[in-house]
This record gives sequence, structure tokens and C-alpha cells, in this order.
Amino acid sequence: MDSQYESHSSIIKRSFGISIHNRNNDDNIHWHENIEIMLITEGEGVIFYGSEEKRFKRGDIVIINSGVIH
Repeated sequence: MDSQYESHSSIIKRSFGISIHNRNNDDNIHWHENIEIMLITEGEGVIFYGSEEKRFKRGDIVIINSGVIH
């Protein structure tokens, strides 16, 4: 499985960044140097986290460690 490095730009320029994404169908397997925290605001789906498959739904918070392909 090929993956690519995903660079994040921040809405707030501090020691952390906040990005807003609207992803309905994203097969872009990637990783990045920062920790990613996602609040799922609608829908449900699956995240491929390393070699595991994780299900999520509205209201879940997903935390992905740095360097993990997802």
C-alpha cells in the first residue's frame, strides 16, 4: 500500500493548528508529523489506522498518532 506525506496548514498559527475538512469519500492514504484529532460531526465511516480498521460515527473523537499511516 502506497502512502504519501500530508502537510497541514493551520487556520490558527500557534503551537497547534485547527483545520476543517469535509470529506465524504477520501481514499488518500497518508501520514504526517503531527498528531491528528478529529471530531466527527456527521455521518459514519471507517478509518484504516496502521493495519487496523476503526469504525466511527457522529459524536466520536478520533486521535491518530504522528507517523501512523491512515
